[in-house]
Amino acid sequence: MEGPVPGVGGAVPEIRISRTRRVGHHALDEGEVSIGRSSSNTVVLSSRSVSREHCVIETADGVSRIRDLDSHHGTLVNGERIDGERVLVEGDTIGVGGFEIHFGAEREDDRPDLRHALDERTTALERRDEELRSRDLALTEAETALETQARRLEDARDEALDAARREHQETIAERDALRTRLEEASAELDALKARLDEAETAIAHLEEREVVTRETLDSESRRAREAQERVELLSRELGELEAGLAEATHRADDAETARDELRATARRLLATARAAAEAWRVLPSIEQLWFDADRDVAESAEDGPDVRARAEAERERAARELEAAHGRLDDALEDLDTEVRHGREDPVLDDGDSSPEPASRRRWWRAPRASR
Repeated sequence: MEGPVPGVGGAVPEIRISRTRRVGHHALDEGEVSIGRSSSNTVVLSSRSVSREHCVIETADGVSRIRDLDSHHGTLVNGERIDGERVLVEGDTIGVGGFEIHFGAEREDDRPDLRHALDERTTALERRDEELRSRDLALTEAETALETQARRLEDARDEALDAARREHQETIAERDALRTRLEEASAELDALKARLDEAETAIAHLEEREVVTRETLDSESRRAREAQERVELLSRELGELEAGLAEATHRADDAETARDELRATARRLLATARAAAEAWRVLPSIEQLWFDADRDVAESAEDGPDVRARAEAERERAARELEAAHGRLDDALEDLDTEVRHGREDPVLDDGDSSPEPASRRRWWRAPRASR
């Protein structure tokens, strides 16, 4: 059962929609009238400043109430942003984005001929709205593609960082292996020193026996010859031990040099990897800056040439910053590539394996660039 609308005097209320001029009207029967940019609404307002589901007007028992649907720019009634629900009265002006909606009873001067012209204008505007909705759909698809590309870039960045961590772990393993070899060489040197001490002790014993043998030379000549032979044999063994000691000392020196060079290479690799990681860390924020600037250029098409020029200038600046960030990343990765190749070509660190490096480990650091 319908009752009078406050301030309308019992007539059926309507809303009249205008921007710079009146663009349409809609009678408010009992029920709900939704307003927004989406084509599923009762009243469709094609503008980026209007949310897809912006607000709703509910009419029951002749009383009309407006309720905001958590829109981005809000809903205004007589210039005041509403919070929740509000009853409409005759003469209220509703602000939705850049549109003004006047609430009140249908005016008597709305003649049929004027309504016919208005309907034709409304039809033309609906065709224009359909074109704008198609453009909105294309923009939505472009935004989805950009988000997909951003996710792919993040995945590539994570893969590159994982590869760098694996390479670092392998370098640590090689360093530990060299340390183990150095410890083994040190143990072998200690064993040679112990054998040398034993040989010196044996020589001292032989010298003592030689003194005794000289005192009994006449009766012990045969035994003296045998002792002399043993001395000569031990001398040969001593020479072999000295040669082994010299070789072990040389190997220990080589191992010490290899350890120092490996530490220097590991420090350079760590510094280069940190530079590459830092470049990767700032790259997503710079890319997001370029995406935002590109979106602003697309959204400024209806805001005038000056606004669009400023948006394009901002996008160019973001593109230059993005290119500079990629350049820094390429430099860091190239330095890392050079350090890795230098470490593998160093003859001191060569372990005798001349097999070619797998292709999957030669170029893991070449991260893809974001398409423009």
